[in-house]
Amino acid sequence: MSEHTADARGTASDRVADGRPTEGDRFEDGRGSAGDRPADGRKTEGDRPADGREPVTRRVHENSWSANLEEPRHADDRELLVDEAIDAVEATAPGYHVNLVTHGAHGHPREYLWPALEEHATRAGESIEWTYVDRCGCGGHVTRVHVG
Repeated sequence: MSEHTADARGTASDRVADGRPTEGDRFEDGRGSAGDRPADGRKTEGDRPADGREPVTRRVHENSWSANLEEPRHADDRELLVDEAIDAVEATAPGYHVNLVTHGAHGHPREYLWPALEEHATRAGESIEWTYVDRCGCGGHVTRVHVG
């Protein structure tokens, strides 16, 4: 099992001590400032991706859950798969994990998903850890992402 950690909270000069976005921060997706989001800066149930696509989930999960990223549309579009994986991480409450079940057509997630998770953690100031769980019987891969 591989394990990776990303913690890119910035410095006290640009973020509050615990790394949450501050009132003046703007989200890269253009959906408003931190004042428009919950105190921890995470998604709310009404959020939709800025590009208009259907979200992988419509609620914030305050439990551990799995995101199915193995549908034919995911096999055809790696960027969509990565975007929806990031959406799933954002929709997972701190202290829980999401199993990202990715389509086998893109190969092992260390090649494309893990770098995207690292980039997301840096950009969003989130503390996340991920581990490779196993390969599915259908050929996909499972990466478990713990949200701090």
